Amino acid sequence: MAELKEQVWASGADVVEEATDMAAAKATVAAIELETEKTEEELAVQKAEKEQAADKEMERIRGLGIETDAALAELPEGTIVVYPDGGYIKAADPADDKAGFGWSAHRNPQGRTASVGEMVDYGFGPVTLHVEVTDKHYVGVESLSANSAEVTAMSHLLLKVLEWKDRGDTMTDLAIC
Repeated sequence: MAELKEQVWASGADVVEEATDMAAAKATVAAIELETEKTEEELAVQKAEKEQAADKEMERIRGLGIETDAALAELPEGTIVVYPDGGYIKAADPADDKAGFGWSAHRNPQGRTASVGEMVDYGFGPVTLHVEVTDKHYVGVESLSANSAEVTAMSHLLLKVLEWKDRGDTMTDLAIC
């Protein structure tokens, strides 16, 4: 699932929607195994088991959202909730590997809600490996990987928080998801 998340982020797709779609796709792919020499009854049992496993995975994904919503509902009014993420896609030729990062900051809505709240700021870009005067994305990572993408996202987010502080913004409470 982590690899899927990394690929989704690097492609710019919506993580939750894509993860949900991928869980369903995994169940479908698993159902297309070679089914030779099995009776109809065995195939029916196998299909039911696979559907049950897919339903269980979908419920697990929904449960994560419910837990997150409950935690967000407990935050103080005005809390800024930030979501950093990074992704990495390994290519056959290492020179073609890609890694990217992004983050978004949202004013937390009060009460239980499926909304992430009003977006107040965001940032994104490639993970870069070389220090150049003009390279605003370089944060010291030495190789492209999922971890270097995550570190880059968090670094850029924390730099932005310092910028908010220096500007005198009143974003005093911050929750990192």
